[in-house]
Amino acid sequence: MGGQISIKNDESQLFAGDIINVQGDIVEQWNVKINPGETLSLDDKSLVVGDQYRIRMMLGNDQLMAKEDDLILFAFKNHGSLSFTVSELFAKDKISSLEVEYLFEQILPGIRIEDTVFHGKKYAQSFFAKELVTYLVVHEVASSVEDAVEKCRVLAEAGVLVFLCDPMIQMLIDCDMYDPRRNPVSEEFQNKSLLYRLGETHAAVKDRVKNFAVDEFGSKVRRFKSKHNRLMAYRGLEGWLEKRKRLGFWQKRYFRVLAHNHPETGKLITQLAYFETNTSLEPKGFIDLRFVQHVDLLDKKKRTFAVRMLKAAGPNVKSVYTLRGVTPEVASHWLSFFRPFSHVLSPVDTIQRSALVCTLKDAQIRSLAKLLKPKVFKKGKWIIRRGEKLDHFYLLEIGAVGIYTGSIPQEKFYWNLLPVSFFGESMLTDAKAVAMNNFRAEEDCQCLKISLKDWENYIKDHPTVRAQLRVLFESTVNRSIESVSFLKGLKPAAFALIKAGLHFEVLEEGEELFFEGDPGDKFYIVQSGTLRIVRHNPRTEEEILLTEVTKGAVFGEISLMLPNIPRTATIMAKSRSILISLDERTFKAFVKVAGLDMDSVMRERIVGTFHQYNIPFFDAIRQSSFRQLALSCRVQCFEADEIIFREGEQGTQFYIIYLGEVSVSVGGKPLIRLGQGKYFGEVAIVIDDMSRTATVRTTKRTVLLAMSRKDFRGFFADRPEALADVELKIAGRKCQIRSIIYHPKGIELFTQYLKSQYAEESIEFWHEARAYRKWAKALDLSDERDQKKVNEKAAQLMERFIRPGCDRQVNISASMAKRVMKEVEGSNASASTFVESEGEVISLISKDKLGPFKFSPEFKELMKIVGGYQIDASVRKKLRGGSGELKQETVDVINKRAAAAAAAASKGDSKSPTKP
Repeated sequence: MGGQISIKNDESQLFAGDIINVQGDIVEQWNVKINPGETLSLDDKSLVVGDQYRIRMMLGNDQLMAKEDDLILFAFKNHGSLSFTVSELFAKDKISSLEVEYLFEQILPGIRIEDTVFHGKKYAQSFFAKELVTYLVVHEVASSVEDAVEKCRVLAEAGVLVFLCDPMIQMLIDCDMYDPRRNPVSEEFQNKSLLYRLGETHAAVKDRVKNFAVDEFGSKVRRFKSKHNRLMAYRGLEGWLEKRKRLGFWQKRYFRVLAHNHPETGKLITQLAYFETNTSLEPKGFIDLRFVQHVDLLDKKKRTFAVRMLKAAGPNVKSVYTLRGVTPEVASHWLSFFRPFSHVLSPVDTIQRSALVCTLKDAQIRSLAKLLKPKVFKKGKWIIRRGEKLDHFYLLEIGAVGIYTGSIPQEKFYWNLLPVSFFGESMLTDAKAVAMNNFRAEEDCQCLKISLKDWENYIKDHPTVRAQLRVLFESTVNRSIESVSFLKGLKPAAFALIKAGLHFEVLEEGEELFFEGDPGDKFYIVQSGTLRIVRHNPRTEEEILLTEVTKGAVFGEISLMLPNIPRTATIMAKSRSILISLDERTFKAFVKVAGLDMDSVMRERIVGTFHQYNIPFFDAIRQSSFRQLALSCRVQCFEADEIIFREGEQGTQFYIIYLGEVSVSVGGKPLIRLGQGKYFGEVAIVIDDMSRTATVRTTKRTVLLAMSRKDFRGFFADRPEALADVELKIAGRKCQIRSIIYHPKGIELFTQYLKSQYAEESIEFWHEARAYRKWAKALDLSDERDQKKVNEKAAQLMERFIRPGCDRQVNISASMAKRVMKEVEGSNASASTFVESEGEVISLISKDKLGPFKFSPEFKELMKIVGGYQIDASVRKKLRGGSGELKQETVDVINKRAAAAAAAASKGDSKSPTKP
């Protein structure tokens, strides 16, 4: 199901339960027993979404059973974590409502609502059960007709689908020919031509009714339109078309777009199938959308169009499919569907999908299209060589053209231009332009070209175009590139390379650039227009506007470095918009050729992450220092079900979840899931030799920002006070002595505590010795006057704290005192004279006084000041830090492990504090 489920036994007796699959086997990990008052958390990945299971429940024991029940349920999607009480499971309402919401979401695109007229009677806003069942089976939402019927029965019993009538029986009743013994009326959902309507008062329905709109592919039909899920949007595309047979007559067929996500890349795979009827389960044939060459409108009535196929589709595939819509509007919408799949566009369409549309008006586009001539290049053919005078401009229609840098034969491959890209554009603005790169056909390809002579004649009729293109190709594009932080400061050669790799994309008003959840592989710069960035609530279909972006905005740069990471929002055009895009493969080729520092690109995003996620124990760090902190981070990518670290391992790194999700478990039992913006393992960066108290595993493809203890402390090398603040926030009562003595308020309160214990002389010595060390380091001991000053200062410290019998004598070994006195009395004092004695004093304080101090009123006050970030029994509902919302038993488990680790760390804390 994709998440985590916790069950709390709120009854007074033992709860026992298991889950049985359709084969009759108990599902792994789902044979459980829970004592009264206890909570059990389980990972539900062993449950297959959409499959049906039987849940068996019992209260009591084998000798005395107080209550027993079971529940048949379709496994639903769990997007995070769910919690149930035993009483809620027996009541069934909560879990059943989640099942209904999921099933309704799956069937929505298959519901076609219209006013059905049968035998003179009108059934308003209705749909046929058999059509819905067919949709579920054809799109593999259900594994069989029986499975589809059972899913719909669940919805009918819940009141989501409401029975209207059996039209055939109603006709018999109207004709006074009905015999109830031969044709009994049954309102149970069946795979028949039964009429149903939506129960619009049901909670699962009422929020989604507003998303039903007129279907462009079917007259007077209303269907659900998903604005934020490309898969659901494609699955809703279906309708009647006439298909011309070989003998010339027309045959009516029902066309459906069949779509599914690739199991590895997540990219959408689509097919167009046609069926004999809208309730046929087996298609009569397919149109393979991968091999659509282009589509043409054939008649003046604008109802008939041809879908022409590439030869690469194979000898058994028709070269052309001639189709006819019921109305010109239906035909137009099917044409719009086919065009994005077309490998070859008309000259007008090719120009309109290229950057030229930024400057050319409709009349100028049509005029230019007449001058474009097709040209075929065989694989391996050099089209343009570096240094040659440009005498043609090319628009690529089919195939791929490679860009090569350097001079032949030492050329180096850069990347491939794909259809609707252009090259040789310098000719359009400069009649004397020469090629800066080499261009070669990487496969058989076709281009539209215009010669310099024809272009000059075109310019005579349209004299303003050249200046407009110069602004586009030079000023506008240059400014767009320079606006991108990680592309600033490029050398001229690298700048020219990145320009060659850009691609222009045009979005019409209302058109989506990508959907939330689509795998990302492009970075975008908005050239003109306005785009809306939205997220949605999958349960209510409510659209949440995050922001609107206009000219100069950039987004999607993470896709250049981490391809196929799901998009976190849907972006659609509010007005006609033109974007410049850069895909991941091109960018990686550019990085390799230009030597761009990829780490610097990621650091820009890391800095933004620190701001965005507002990590509490980074409060002590100035915002201006985040960039330097980002240098210490490393980006780590994990596939689904990879272990990041195991319980009991030594911890050395802290993690922030940039994208994805992880599951935290202790003793093999899952506790919680953490998503984007959460963090874990933070104790490892502040406590030495700390064992991991839990196992962390990814649940999906996940990107983490990792920081080691060494790098984290290195960042604070010259800011020990700030490090101490962070350490105290994280470690709390498990902190080490250095965190207290380097913290301004910590040393003040610790000194106050030591005074109450009549032991303040040791911390006074450390404080004055540290000040002496800093002062002495700044002096030049080769200068006799400076050496004399150091000797005098050292002697004062020795007489006050080291010499036996002095008023403030500190507790150090006799041998240590003798070494210090020998060095000072010999006039050889230096900045390091008291370093070893400092360490010995602090070690003894840590051993004798640190433990009791942690339970003193002074330490409690210190925690209030720093915003204590400790695992404590008083924190019952929330474990502050990376572990998010946890139940009490989770806190107890981690507390026990953390206490044991802290005790071990305290015993071994005999090292000197880190030197500032």
